[in-house]
Amino acid sequence: MPVRHPWRWAAVAVTAVLIARFVHGPVTNPASVQLLFWFNLAYLDKRLDFGIPFGPGFFHLDTMGLVGAMGAAVLGLALHQAAYAAVRVVPLPMAVTAWYVLLTTVLSVLQHYVERHFSKGATR
Repeated sequence: MPVRHPWRWAAVAVTAVLIARFVHGPVTNPASVQLLFWFNLAYLDKRLDFGIPFGPGFFHLDTMGLVGAMGAAVLGLALHQAAYAAVRVVPLPMAVTAWYVLLTTVLSVLQHYVERHFSKGATR
C-alpha cells in the first residue's frame, strides 16, 4: 500500500522537535535566572541594612562588592542543584504507589479465581 502523505511524517517529526525544545527551555532556565539574580543583586538594593525595620540600622553592607561574579556563579548553581536534588526524591513514592496498585490488582484477580474454584459446591 503506497503512503499517501509522505510529508506528514516529516511535519510530525519537526513538530515533535519544536515541542521538545519548547519544553526544554523552561526546565533549564532556573539556573540562568539564579545566576542573573545573584550577579545583579546590586541593581535591586544598593546596600543592605541590618537593624530595626523602618528604624535605625546597626550596620550595612554594600551589595556591589557583596557577591562577585564567581560567588554569584557558585551560589546560583549550588541553589539550583539543591532544588533539583530535592525534586529527584519525588518519583520514588510515585513508583512505589504504581507498583502497589499493580500488584494488588493482580493479586485480587488471582484471589477471585482461587475463591471461585474452591467454592463450586457452596451455596450463596
